[in-house]
Parts: sequence; structure tokens; C-alpha cells
Amino acid sequence: MINKNKEILEIVKVISNGKNALIYGSLYSGKTTFLKQLSAVLVKEKINYFFIDCKKCFDARSFLTEYSKEGLRVLSEKVAGVVKDAYQMLPNIKPSISSSGTKGAELTMSYSLTDDDISKFASDVLQAPYRISQSREEQVVVVLDNYENLMSIENLNLSGFIAKNIGKGVVYVLSTADQELFLAVNKKEQKKLAIDLVKTIERPTETQLKKNIQLQFKEQSIEEGAAQSLVSLLVGDLKAISECINFYGKKALTIKEIKKNVSLILEQKEQVFQLYFDSLSVHQKKLIIAIAKHTGQHVFKSQFIYNNGLISVPSVQTSIKGLIKKQFLHKDDAGLKITDVFFAEWLRRYF
Repeated sequence: MINKNKEILEIVKVISNGKNALIYGSLYSGKTTFLKQLSAVLVKEKINYFFIDCKKCFDARSFLTEYSKEGLRVLSEKVAGVVKDAYQMLPNIKPSISSSGTKGAELTMSYSLTDDDISKFASDVLQAPYRISQSREEQVVVVLDNYENLMSIENLNLSGFIAKNIGKGVVYVLSTADQELFLAVNKKEQKKLAIDLVKTIERPTETQLKKNIQLQFKEQSIEEGAAQSLVSLLVGDLKAISECINFYGKKALTIKEIKKNVSLILEQKEQVFQLYFDSLSVHQKKLIIAIAKHTGQHVFKSQFIYNNGLISVPSVQTSIKGLIKKQFLHKDDAGLKITDVFFAEWLRRYF
């Protein structure tokens, strides 16, 4: 992994002082990988934490599910009392909890809630880390990766909730890939949210990525050009590169093995990617295929629109808005990019 020990120690220091941190990282910068490294340090320091991938929180129901799953993970350290603790954690929702004898302490949670109920109980879910903190008399860290997704959930008011509960045993590490949102958090907002550290995670250079790959394969042989091939194929996405490397075991790093492993990952994700694709409109499908094949730098040029059957500039603009909202596309200074590099590769191969 890219060494970020200095940045992690900075965040741990802020956390220990009961303050919050805000992190910005552009797409493919390794922001999520960095936060996973931070989580590993929290485990080592025996600090309770929630890790929420807010990309999965596209509405109130999915938000409730992701937050509750993390609450159960924290509580399941003491399986005997988890049901009682869960009712205290979510007193108004009254979840149904089951455990698997064949899978050890794996727990699942279900609800008998309507869509209206879920919006009503969002505050109950946000309170869960505070109840755990109070019952254990220990600090709880809530890591919200891509927290901008929570901002669009109706009646949630995350910023207001955090501001109202400062100093009650829970601290936040908020991360975003939305540069506009990041820059909008001014000094006044930082004070309101008790943010004591504002950090930008720089995207690793190609040299750093190749060096990182070489370190991970120091006990195996590396074919000439293989590290470069891995970086190029996965467009420098540290998370995707790590996922691909995890398929290797003790094999040598070769261009042939890289292509094989990417194919295996695409096979593994085939069903999910097909569901993603089927959820799009006809025009959105045409646009995202065109971006996968030709990049997203020239989407408004007449030749790009004509060659890919995209009708008109207004129709492209509408599709882009929809795809960004659904987290399929991300826009930055370099143009439009498909958020998941494996999904982009799947589109290139099958269309």
C-alpha cells in the first residue's frame, strides 16, 4: 500500500482530542484505501468505529441498512447481549435479528417498515453510535466515505445533526470526492462541525503505484512491463489495483496473469454489472458505453454525439445528470469518468 502513516497519525491525533476530520480525494486517488488503513489502525488501538460506504446509501432505506449493519458489527463482539443491545441502539425501529450457527457470530437484521417509516426513523439510526458510546463509556469513530451521498437523503440533515451532538462521545471522519462540496466547507462551517483537520489525499503518481506493486511482489518475479500494464489497464485506481493483486497468491506478476485476473473479477461482478446496466435508460446506456470506449472529454462535440447515436446536447446533459446522481459517473477537471473502473472495462468488453 502507498505509505500514508503521517496522514493517518494526524487523524488519530484529532480523533483523540474529540474533534472531527474532513478529507477530500478525487476519483482514483486511493481515498477509500486510505480510510481502510485508518480503520486498521483504529482496530489496533481498540477504538470502536462505524465505517459507512455512503455510495451504497442512495436512499433512506439503504442508509438505514448500512448504518445498522455497522452497528451490529460493533455490537457482535459480545454476541450474547447483541439482541438486547440492538434494541437499545434502535429503540423505535425494533429490528428482527438472527444469527448463523454455521457462520459463527454473523448477524443479520430485518425491519417491518414502510418507506414513510424509514425517513421518520433516520434520526434513530444516526443516534446509534452515541448509544453505543454511552453504554460502553468509550469513544466511537464514525467514518463516512463519500458522505455527500447522505446530503441528498430527505429529512436527514447530517450537518445539523453533527453540530447538535458535538462532544457526546462520537467523532466523525468525513470524506468526499466532490471538490465543490469540500471547498464549500469554510472556516465558519468547520467551527460549527468541530472540524479540526482538513486534508487532501493526493492521487498517487504512476511511479508511486509501480513502486507499490513492486513492494507487494518483492518475493515473486515481475515480468518486464507488467507493473506498467496493471497501472494502465486500471487507470491508476489504487483500490482496483489492490483488488486485482489480491487474486494472485504466490504467482509471478505477468501481463498474461493480469489480464486473466481482471477477467475473473469481471466474471465475479457480471450479475451486479448487468443489474447496473439494466437500471439505466436507453440514452444513458448509449452514453456510458460511449464514455467507456472513447473517454468523457468530448461528450458535447457534435461528432461524438452523432457517432454514438446520442441525439442532442440537451439529451446528453440530462443523461449525465442522471448518471452522476446514480454514482455511475464522476465529473472533475479532467472531464467525465466512470466511477468503477471494472464496470468501465466490462462495458468495453461486452458492447
